[in-house]
Amino acid sequence: MRRGANMFGLLAHAALILTLAFGFALWRSAPLRAEGAEGGHGAARGRQNPWDADAALAVLKAGNERYATGEHVHPKKDQSDRDLLSGGQAPLAAILSCADSRAPTELLFDQGLGDLFTVRAAGATPGVDQLGSLEYAVTHLGVPLIVVLSHTKCGAVGAALSGETEPGALGELLKELDPIAQAVASLPDERKASEAVILTAKIFSEELVQKSPVLAQYVAANKLKIVAAVYDIDSGKVSFLEEN
Repeated sequence: MRRGANMFGLLAHAALILTLAFGFALWRSAPLRAEGAEGGHGAARGRQNPWDADAALAVLKAGNERYATGEHVHPKKDQSDRDLLSGGQAPLAAILSCADSRAPTELLFDQGLGDLFTVRAAGATPGVDQLGSLEYAVTHLGVPLIVVLSHTKCGAVGAALSGETEPGALGELLKELDPIAQAVASLPDERKASEAVILTAKIFSEELVQKSPVLAQYVAANKLKIVAAVYDIDSGKVSFLEEN
């Protein structure tokens, strides 16, 4: 009797282990939730993003036109939008831009909650944190478009052009802008700032591919487009430059 009870216990224990293993396998193979595009680490990454680069770029251009002409609609900012986005995100584009308070990307492109994956740093410099964030947007969220956005009257660019040094981390950041300052050094003073801002967007958009094999792979596979652009603080207009 005792032997039979022990055998029954062993069988019950084995059945429990098999049940747990089977349940775990089902959980691993189940379809991703609404936020699954951002949460997975396997082949299902980015599946649920419906955007392509050309459509996303058209939306950004139309949104900036509304903003610059004072006809912005300020979409996706209400409670219902927050509720809808609680399950996950599928932004139409990632924006690498300057941290300047006068250039908030959602406003100048007239977009709302969940529309843009925004990565910011002074001068729009692509450091390791920025690169990692952009790689996440592409590989996990399926973002098809990255816009590298510089802007007029940029304090970081101005500091680099002045040749002044800064202590600490700010000084290290400004070193990223030294090649740009050197590239415009021979230009007349009245042209240096405007040309430097354009070069910032162009050079840093190229650096994304040079510094990140992940982004380079997506560009080579035509799954990602990287666009350089400049925001004019006075006019409110964004000018799109060369596309990769």
